[in-house]
Amino acid sequence: MRIGIVGNTGAGKMTLARLFKEFGFRIIDADRLGWEVIEEDVIKRNLVQIFGSEILSGGKIDRRRLGRIVFKDGDSLRALNQIVHPKLIERLKRELRTEEDIVLDCALLDKFGLEDDVDHIILVRAPVEKRRERLLRSGLSKEEVEDRIRCQESDRRFSRIADFIIDNDADMKKLKEECIRILERIGYDYSL
Repeated sequence: MRIGIVGNTGAGKMTLARLFKEFGFRIIDADRLGWEVIEEDVIKRNLVQIFGSEILSGGKIDRRRLGRIVFKDGDSLRALNQIVHPKLIERLKRELRTEEDIVLDCALLDKFGLEDDVDHIILVRAPVEKRRERLLRSGLSKEEVEDRIRCQESDRRFSRIADFIIDNDADMKKLKEECIRILERIGYDYSL
């Protein structure tokens, strides 16, 4: 069973993925894989050529510095994506080729053309204020949070591809109940 989770930053995709892990799923985190891809020599060199050596810290890409640049400017974000996404998509497809039960946390699942690589897609959404609170708690500044939120697409895009929608605006208990409800609806044999 392969489940894709989509939604905007701060909506709770990874939190939901961790709940699925409790039921035996392996998590594939597209963001984490993306950061691994960024550290590959060829990709890193290309990024430094475009964005300058100020994105480096101790020889590695400084995620926060790079984020401050790309989330301020659509052209910069597109340039980053053109360099990183082909290799990331290749890695994601390779990770999905397994017999394990997988939950894929990937906001760009449809843009990566991975809809057919998963059996079900879940949209996790939350009100923008709730997302702001969560992102601020993660350590981002108010400006960084607003830049990220401004770059996000509407939930309508995600709802067009989603088999299930979870409104993640309450507590962990409700989110776990939603997770169990979906597992039951898809006929997944789980054990607590």
